[in-house]
Amino acid sequence: MLKFKEEPEVIKTVPKLIDALLALNWREWPMQYDVPVASQIFGQLVMSAGIEGILYNSKFSNKSCLAIFPQNFDDINGSLIQLDDPAPRETKILKWDVNTWREFQKL
Repeated sequence: MLKFKEEPEVIKTVPKLIDALLALNWREWPMQYDVPVASQIFGQLVMSAGIEGILYNSKFSNKSCLAIFPQNFDDINGSLIQLDDPAPRETKILKWDVNTWREFQKL
């Protein structure tokens, strides 16, 4: 059986939480033990809270990443994702909003 360098622990500080959420080897526990890892649980909590998206720092570069939860889009907040530049010709849906995001699931 594969041995892991770190055993699971209760996270009690913000730095430890950030380390757990941005772990490079996040696939180890889910693949070996069929359990979600901290970043997966955090994403589920964010989505369940009704948050439309979350911006976080990439573990691999100095750039930011954006996770979007379009099922939480609503008309009240004016949720919308749209390109600033012209879209490629093959693009079928030009705007992602409360009415169109489900169309992406069909593509």
